[in-house]
Amino acid sequence: MANFLMYVGVALASSGKRPTVFTALDARGHSLAIGSGTLADALAYAAGASSALLALTPPVRARWSRPAHADPAVEPPPLLPESAEEEVPPLVATLQRLGYSPCDSESDSPRQWLETDAESALEKWLGHPLLPGNTLEGRIQRQLALADLDCDVPDAMEFFEEITRFKLLRGQLPYEKILSLAELNAYAAATIARLYAQFPERVQRLHASFFLPV
Repeated sequence: MANFLMYVGVALASSGKRPTVFTALDARGHSLAIGSGTLADALAYAAGASSALLALTPPVRARWSRPAHADPAVEPPPLLPESAEEEVPPLVATLQRLGYSPCDSESDSPRQWLETDAESALEKWLGHPLLPGNTLEGRIQRQLALADLDCDVPDAMEFFEEITRFKLLRGQLPYEKILSLAELNAYAAATIARLYAQFPERVQRLHASFFLPV
């Protein structure tokens, strides 16, 4: 397996109103970069990396078949439509043009990519259903879970350290301490990529290039 210099998680936008978010981790899980914008912005960052393992969430392929040995508790994530089974999704074609190939443990290619589903991964790590991602408590839960995986995210408990009666009455809460759902998903994807490369026994291939935690 290649020795990657960075692990990039890309949380693909679910609608035109929400940006695509990407984050990059080094081999120790330290944060190298985080950004949001268009898909083109994320791909431009990936294009500038000489060595990177890219993790996309949610997966881009339309077909997701469950192997017989797969965990029955894991539901297939929502996938984007594909007009024909043999058709290469546009994003995959773009990655190929940028020099990225599907992840392969036997390959020494310095640029590879895989697919995951951040919500499913976080549920696997926690061992129970997540709180709703559109709530503050749900985001705090996810951020704490990522910190437990040695992911370089801000300490979510600092949010509570700065709460006072005065601030509550004025509605001045330290929301900046808590990452957005898209940022958390990008970090989760990058963490899957890092685990795949460094601790392959902690992830499982469910289909093609689709991976979740064991």
